[in-house]
Amino acid sequence: MGFKAFMVGVDREACKLYKQALDKYLPSEYSTVVYSRTTAAGLREYNLTDAEEKEVRKAFIKKSVVSAKISLSDAVIDFIESRPKDFNYDNKTLTFTGYCSAEDAQTLESLCGGDADAVTKIRQLYENHRKALPKILIVTEKLLTGFDAPILYCMYLDKPMRDHVLLQGIARVNRPLQFTLSSSKQLLSWISTKPKLSTLFIATSLIIGGMRVRKLI
Repeated sequence: MGFKAFMVGVDREACKLYKQALDKYLPSEYSTVVYSRTTAAGLREYNLTDAEEKEVRKAFIKKSVVSAKISLSDAVIDFIESRPKDFNYDNKTLTFTGYCSAEDAQTLESLCGGDADAVTKIRQLYENHRKALPKILIVTEKLLTGFDAPILYCMYLDKPMRDHVLLQGIARVNRPLQFTLSSSKQLLSWISTKPKLSTLFIATSLIIGGMRVRKLI
């Protein structure tokens, strides 16, 4: 469905480490670090300009799963079937379900055998898919308040939070989307299970209602 996620680190250094770890297993375009600009060595490489951050916000709220009606050749279908996690072709509808690189898009186009309509539609699908990345925002303070993204499905929380900050942060995951209820979204936490914090989680889940809160400890 093209849902998105937040990874909340305890500080900028944690955000950097999470980004480096995610890039080992996922395409680098899948995740972007968003935090207040810094001059600290090793951290400023992830600084975004205001314009860049604006573009990231716009891209994040879009669905990365895109589809279009296309008649495809057997060669294209064979390629799609070799990548079931990334592509699906059913009822003459091509869907980008996972990741499509620029090279993948070029391969799909080259296999179309000169079908101009198929090439045009694949090219547009790729552009729509590309403009909907990243799928994961790695944050520590920015975007935890005042940023509404109904497509945000899951928040991975690795930062102690309390009171109104905790409530506002969790509320990012509580925005309903057209085809889903907030009760289907999740908050996954690695943080301390001190009694006071556990009580806050219980209270918050009751106030918000329905959203699943899990501690990964």
